Amino acid sequence: MRAALAILALIAAPACAQPADDTAQPELPTLYVGVRADAPPFSYRPDQMLVSSGKGTGPLGDAGYSGYIVYICDRVLEVMRDRNDQPAFNVVPVEVTAGSRFQMLREIPGGGDPSIDLLCDPATATRERLRDHTASLPLYLSGVGYAARKRERNQNTGSGNFRINVVGSTTAIDHGIRRILDAGEWPSFRDDLLSYLYNPGAATDGNEKVRLSPTHKAAVEAFCAAPSGDSNPLQYYVGDLEIVNRALLIYGDPDCKPEPATTTYSDDRYVLFMRNADSVGIDKARLLMTFSRVLSELVLSQPSLLDEAFKANFEGYRRSDKLRLFFWSLYGP
Repeated sequence: MRAALAILALIAAPACAQPADDTAQPELPTLYVGVRADAPPFSYRPDQMLVSSGKGTGPLGDAGYSGYIVYICDRVLEVMRDRNDQPAFNVVPVEVTAGSRFQMLREIPGGGDPSIDLLCDPATATRERLRDHTASLPLYLSGVGYAARKRERNQNTGSGNFRINVVGSTTAIDHGIRRILDAGEWPSFRDDLLSYLYNPGAATDGNEKVRLSPTHKAAVEAFCAAPSGDSNPLQYYVGDLEIVNRALLIYGDPDCKPEPATTTYSDDRYVLFMRNADSVGIDKARLLMTFSRVLSELVLSQPSLLDEAFKANFEGYRRSDKLRLFFWSLYGP
């Protein structure tokens, strides 16, 4: 009798258990994408500006970001989502600055500090960055240049005050200024600038030869500020040529009319940096690998995504010979 009761209890037990929830949806993998708000025409937030934004229609454009690099990232993410063989995933745009972007790319996801998986901004390929992060194929060729107050463009001699404005944590600070000096510019201030580059902490506030701004918006505001009460205004604004000129157009005061940057002194390749696959879970690693593969497909085949992105964000601009050859090297004539 007892044996029969035990058998009945075993048979009845599953009926008393909670049924499995077959409707529960698994958590989708999420790509956290870093985007700049201040680096036009590549990655920026246009707000109400009267400048063609070249917005994409993907998650970054939907979040209010625009630009050549943003357009490229959005198109790749759109294609990934539209393909039947790609599992669903989420995209979360994360605003970064020049100073925070690579630190956020190094942060351990879920470790308490903000982190990103993919950086969609105009980031120059350098040895250090390539060593620490995974990079895409090159997407643009830019170079460091400078805008000048009109009365300063030809004043490269003399012993007067001399101050440069540049965004911190960019290659324009050391690499860019060195290349400008190597080209023979600012000869009277070469020793002062080299002294700064070798020992940037030696300058005191108000007397620094190089002023570091946190963003291009802040750089333009400082560069265009009236020198009232300031006997040592900023004479030069150094940065990647396209960003310097577009930032002045967007963020500059109407009364601020400097001579725009017209010459590049370096050749800097922009790439997309992403988290290394061995530092993330398998689902996110697959997403990053797929992103890289789709990007290569859209860039290297014709019609190329680079042409599409350029036309959307550089309306009315003529490609330089360097840029034309750069594009030709990627996808042909």
